[in-house]
Amino acid sequence: MSSRIVTSRNNQTGFTLIEIAIVVIIVSILLGYTIALFPIQQELKQYRAVDKEMDEIIASLLGFAQINGRLPCPDTSGGVGNLPGTVNGVLDGIEDSADNVVNNPVAITNPVGGDSDAGDDNVIDGIPDGCLAYSGFVPARTLGLNGDFNATGQLLDPWGNAYGYFISDIDVDSDTDGNDDNGDTGVGKDLVTPNGIRDEGLTDAIPDLFVCDDSTVLGDDSDCDDVTGGQVVANVAVVIISLGKSYDLGAGSSNIQRENFDNFHDGTLDKVFIFTTNTDTAGGEFDDVVKWISTTSLYSKMIEADQLP
Repeated sequence: MSSRIVTSRNNQTGFTLIEIAIVVIIVSILLGYTIALFPIQQELKQYRAVDKEMDEIIASLLGFAQINGRLPCPDTSGGVGNLPGTVNGVLDGIEDSADNVVNNPVAITNPVGGDSDAGDDNVIDGIPDGCLAYSGFVPARTLGLNGDFNATGQLLDPWGNAYGYFISDIDVDSDTDGNDDNGDTGVGKDLVTPNGIRDEGLTDAIPDLFVCDDSTVLGDDSDCDDVTGGQVVANVAVVIISLGKSYDLGAGSSNIQRENFDNFHDGTLDKVFIFTTNTDTAGGEFDDVVKWISTTSLYSKMIEADQLP
């Protein structure tokens, strides 16, 4: 007597339509969550990148000061704040310094500019006396920085905008003789002239830029009181700025963002910059990334390199 094994189709395994539907719903939720987070993750990545790059810029500026006994001028197309007889700068990633005063009597016998007329030449004896403007862009090629550059040599932040570079234009007369003579060896702005700080003395050569937490008015501001803002730090030598993701400097943008770039390519009159919490609040929008070099940081690094006593 033979037996037959009968297999019922009901014993076969597989997913039901309900189970498949549940899986699809779960995957859709996870995918939607991931897509929603992507812009936030990308923005965080950009801010981490800008933070690192700005730290590298500051380290390079301090290294330049340790080697040369001065800070570099901005890369600028300006000339409003320049010394007499100079021309506007050219955007090329290289510092735009003014050199129209005789500091070295030997060099002037064969001047780089071709003659000894300070009114005609931008280069007289090869010794910087000041900057064509004290606000502009980071002189990335002068500093030898790596990164993304535009066609005219500006180092770009993660949002594709050039880093702003602002430097104090202090011009001290430490011996109170009515002339800024840098120890009677020449004329020049203290932070950008070789040995300018040393000649004036640490107690006299005090940078005059201010970082504040708010601004209600725009103009030629000299300190935080002028913008009715609280003081974050005073006597700053250098300010570096990334415009952040919005990079809006139009008339409709907030004062606290426009404050960081008013008087651009000049900067001799406005000494105030804003550093505060990022916000999208209408009328108070702010997403700039702002870093600075304090007097203590600059002078301590220069002392380490024997550039200052």
